[in-house]
Amino acid sequence: MPETAPFVTGSDTSREAAKNLADLNKKEKAVLDYLESRNFTGATDEELADHFRPFGWAEPTARARRVALWHKGKVRDSGGRRYTRHGLKVAVWVAP
Repeated sequence: MPETAPFVTGSDTSREAAKNLADLNKKEKAVLDYLESRNFTGATDEELADHFRPFGWAEPTARARRVALWHKGKVRDSGGRRYTRHGLKVAVWVAP
């Protein structure tokens, strides 16, 4: 994967947007790699957030990357459910 996405030469805003896009793609890859490492155990959005928090990710970042991966068909709802620390029953996500 290239370091940055294509951008308009001479445009600082285009260059910055390309840099941010590349970062998002790296984060999507990190989420996908983590889900693949968990095999059929998968992870909930809360578990993803907990895993990536030590890397400085804000609470919704992992979920947003997981949603992007879901839209791209890279992850799926396993059909399994686990409880969050607040007692909510939520989807467990896996890499197909």
